[in-house]
Amino acid sequence: DAEQQRKDVRRERNREHARISRERKRQKLEHLQEENDALRRKEGVLVDERNRLRARVDAAERDVAQLRAFIATHRDKLGDVAAPMLGSG
Repeated sequence: DAEQQRKDVRRERNREHARISRERKRQKLEHLQEENDALRRKEGVLVDERNRLRARVDAAERDVAQLRAFIATHRDKLGDVAAPMLGSG
């Protein structure tokens, strides 16, 4: 009868909308997973860069410490030239 037909049509429409909604949700999840992967790769690159920079800073600080020690040891030979270099530590 007509009432049953309307119910069937509505049910079919609801099924189609649910299917479309599930597909959209699946696509959104896939997009978010891809974005997450890209961000994790970028994080890895940034962590590597930070580690390289930290190593360079550490090496520079060691060099500065060695130079200060050298200057302090040879202060008598360097005279007034050494004073500004030993000023801040």
